[in-house]
This record gives sequence, C-alpha cells and structure tokens, in this order.
Amino acid sequence: MARSTTPARLALVRGAADLISYAHSLRFDGADRAVGAARQAVAVAERCDLGGNEGCDLRSRAWGVLGNSLRISGKLRAAGQALEVSERWRLMGSGSGELEVSGLFFRASLAIARRRLPEADSYLTQAEAVVVTDPSRHIQARIKRAIVATYQGKLSEAVTLLRETMAEPEGWTLDLQRSAGEVLMFAYALDGEARKALEAWLVLAVIYEGCGDLMRLKLRWVRGLVSAQLLGRTAELRDLQAEYAARGMAYDAALVSLDLAVYAAQAGDHAAAGRHLDEAEPILRACGVPASTATSLDSLRALRLALAASSTTRDGV
Repeated sequence: MARSTTPARLALVRGAADLISYAHSLRFDGADRAVGAARQAVAVAERCDLGGNEGCDLRSRAWGVLGNSLRISGKLRAAGQALEVSERWRLMGSGSGELEVSGLFFRASLAIARRRLPEADSYLTQAEAVVVTDPSRHIQARIKRAIVATYQGKLSEAVTLLRETMAEPEGWTLDLQRSAGEVLMFAYALDGEARKALEAWLVLAVIYEGCGDLMRLKLRWVRGLVSAQLLGRTAELRDLQAEYAARGMAYDAALVSLDLAVYAAQAGDHAAAGRHLDEAEPILRACGVPASTATSLDSLRALRLALAASSTTRDGV
C-alpha cells in the first residue's frame, strides 16, 4: 500500500532536501559547518517515511554531500565510508543520471585527495560518458582532469587543458570559473611560473571577494607558493600551515608542510626539510595518502634529490 502524503511527512522531506542544499552551499565557507549541516541532512533523510526510488535517491544525495564535505575537511576515511553508503542507496533508487554523475565526481575528488590518480581517471571517464550533452558537467570533468595532470607532474598538459576549457563558450558558472582559475594558479606555481601564477591570482582575488574562509585560504596558499618561488620567503606558508592546524584541518596542514619541506630542501636546509616531512607523514598516513604521492612529482623529485645529496637523516642528525 502506498504511503499517505501528510503535511508533516512532506515537511520532513522538504527539510531534508533544504538541508542537503544548505550543506553543499557551505562546502567552502567552513569545513565544520558544512559537515555539521550534512550530518543533519543525513539524519533527517534517514528519518523520512519515504519509500521507493524517491526515498533511496534522497538518502543517496544526503550521504553524498556528507562524504564530499568530509573530504573537503580532510577526513578522507570517513568521506570514503559516507560515499559508499551514498552509492548503495543510489543503486536502489531511480537510476537518476544526475545522481550518478554527482557520485562519480564526489568519488573522483576523493580519489584525487588520496592521490589515487588512476582511480580518479576511471571515475572521470565514467562521468564523461554520462554528461556528453551537459556543458557545465563537461567543464567540471575537464577541470578535474587538469587537477589529475597537475599531481602527475604533467603541468604543461594541465595548463593547456585548462586554457582550452576556458575557451568553451557555454556551461560556465561562477564556481566553475573559480575552480578553473584556482587549478591554473596551482599549475603555474608548481611549474615554476611564479609570475603567471601571480597574474592569475590577482584576477581571481577580485572574483573571490566575499567568498568563504576556505576559498580565501586557498588564495593564500597560492600566494605563499609564489612568494617562496620569487622571493625565497616561506613565512606565508608557515602562517597558513599554522592556521590550518589551528582549525583542525590536519590534512591541509600536512600538504602545506610538504610544500615547506620542498622549499627548505631547495634552500639547503635539510634538517628543516626532514622536520616538515615528519610533521606531514603521520597525518597523511592516517588519511590513507602516502607522502610520496601527496605533492607534485616534480616537487617531490626535487625534494628527494636535495635530501639524497645531504648526509642528514630524517631525524636531523
């Protein structure tokens, strides 16, 4: 027998949908707030007396947003568990193409965060097969492919892909513009093109005006990379690492520590490079991310060569 539609039941369903949208909107404003709202969305969605495809789709959306919020906050293992639950609910649902694509993009982003790049590439290939006629999703897939190329050390390829994507006439949203510009800045910075990275930063600094804290922290990250490359100054990166740590964002703090290790090694301060690596490795290991894959291959190669050239051990002896 079909469930009756009562005002209370409809209100609960609408409340769950509103919480899902709200949690997703917070993803770059504050990690804890986004995760908290997503957990509430899951709790309400699970309570909804909603059966069939509609109920499964609603719960899949809620768990998916929770997984993505956890990924952004650096809680990668918990993110993976939430996305697994989301996928189970999706497979029992309506077969919505949009829900499938959202899940694939969430899992691709998590795979990128874990530096499981072939896995991320597989998810993106699956997503692209579904989003052929959706220009916005097509752009999103290409931006994520540029991120994968960046972490593979294929920085020129990443820049070319982003430039080609930016020439696309349709499908752009403000979020996609920010994402493309951010990845372009990182690619330039990691490729040693500090002046181009700074030019891109100056353009995006205007677009990011009024954005959430996490977006502004990303801008500071790129500015810190540029400052380190152009001026040899790492104070901005050190301050950023401390702020991420103070916010409880251990994963991001560890990634900044890897950047600091690279620049310390390039400056010949191998003891400091070893200390920064020691800061990062336990955190990355807890997240399931080997330090050997957590930075660009070119940067890591420079770090390894510098440390190998020194007789300094990892303990600074």
